[in-house]
Amino acid sequence: MVPYWTYSRTGRCSDISPREEFRLERLYRLRTQMTEAKEVLKRKADEEKEIAREAVDESAARIARSIGDTLDRTERGCSARQLRQDHSYRIRLERERTKRERVLETKEDLARSHHRELVRAKKDEQVLEKLRQRHRSSMVKEERRREQKALDEAAGRTFYPKGGDE
Repeated sequence: MVPYWTYSRTGRCSDISPREEFRLERLYRLRTQMTEAKEVLKRKADEEKEIAREAVDESAARIARSIGDTLDRTERGCSARQLRQDHSYRIRLERERTKRERVLETKEDLARSHHRELVRAKKDEQVLEKLRQRHRSSMVKEERRREQKALDEAAGRTFYPKGGDE
């Protein structure tokens, strides 16, 4: 049996009266849009987090190179002034790395927060989808009941015509 009505991807019901339309359809569509928007935000936050992680890794690599360069200079012999400059440069790199780590932590917190919001939005959407499915099944049952009633009445009229010759 082909259903008498269906829900399209846009969320609108076709071939049913406004009385039979799912009352929470607008809310369902809004929740779906919110979920999609939150997915975009989460993806963006994850990308920013990865960029921040790469910046921290790059800072750590620069510090390691600086230490290596200082050791090479020390082995070859260098002035105390050069050692002080290398030390100052390394301190500046450490501060930069620390700052980038704080930025990374902030980005990770933001990504976790977006993830929690996305999970919450998906749960809300699932609840509404379940209500929507229940509504659909009740509408199908109601339509089948009406059809059966009409068939029973038609069958009754054929066996018991009006003004009958009983």
